[in-house]
Amino acid sequence: MMIRISKVEDVEKIGLESLRNEIDSYIREIVGEEELSEVGEIIVIEDTDSSDVLVDLNIADIEPEFVDKVKLDNMIYFRITLICGDSFGYIIYSSAEEIKNIFARYLKERGE
Repeated sequence: MMIRISKVEDVEKIGLESLRNEIDSYIREIVGEEELSEVGEIIVIEDTDSSDVLVDLNIADIEPEFVDKVKLDNMIYFRITLICGDSFGYIIYSSAEEIKNIFARYLKERGE
């Protein structure tokens, strides 16, 4: 089930401790003292989710700014940064194969 995080407190919705810690640290790094909801959302797409969640969020056609691999507890997550307009974006974390397959070509373009 997809998890939407729009404020730091929402990180507690994440069951996997290593992912929760990663996202908490990342929020503090990129947002600082601002409210997360002012600059974007973090979306966690789980293994049971399909790529339809990208369509549901109306972000399926947005080219990513960044795609990074993050290793947590022997699992590889993709951290995908999508920018919408000038000042709002989504950070997507996913270990779902379908989502990883969609964004893997961006890593290949960078030679990873």
